[in-house]
Amino acid sequence: LCSLIIITLICERWKALRPNNISDPDMVSRVIDLVSQLKIEKAKEEAEKSRTVVGRAWGQALHEFMLGGVKLSDALTNSTLLAFKPLKRYLQAISTLGVVSPLFGLLGTVVGMIITFSQIAATGGAEKEKLAYGIAIALFTTAGGLIVAIPAIVFGRFFSSKLLGHAEEAEAAINRINYRHSHALAEENNGAGDSSEEPEKPE
Repeated sequence: LCSLIIITLICERWKALRPNNISDPDMVSRVIDLVSQLKIEKAKEEAEKSRTVVGRAWGQALHEFMLGGVKLSDALTNSTLLAFKPLKRYLQAISTLGVVSPLFGLLGTVVGMIITFSQIAATGGAEKEKLAYGIAIALFTTAGGLIVAIPAIVFGRFFSSKLLGHAEEAEAAINRINYRHSHALAEENNGAGDSSEEPEKPE
């Protein structure tokens, strides 16, 4: 039962955490370029075209930013964090199975040893067949617990590391957007300030 559950969860998370489901580098570059040109509406449309987790999050964030009342950095960060929460689904279950499975194996080992010694006590001797049966139960259950636990631990750490990597990439992209947006606003304000100055009249 544990092995079937762990296989199902691993396959589901493997599909959900594929890079092309999380983010699109081309979309990220286009959004950064459009924001640097202060074309927020076009950047929002570009993000919404993407079916990735980051694309949907940024589309919502840019929409909220255009409505006003929220900073671009806050909108992008909050939307991305909310979008990444569902990606943690089942990771705790995988880790739990990695811890519980060896305990089931240990339980089987104890049961096997109880059967072995019960047979010895009942017969007053050590019959090879009955001893082998009890020891076999102990070894099979121990091996079964380890067979389930090892993949669960490995894939649990792998998925957590993969999710952390995606989160760091999204954070770096958000920092680039904020920098380019702030830089573009500063240039626009400087340009407006320079054009508002009246030229000196010749004497």
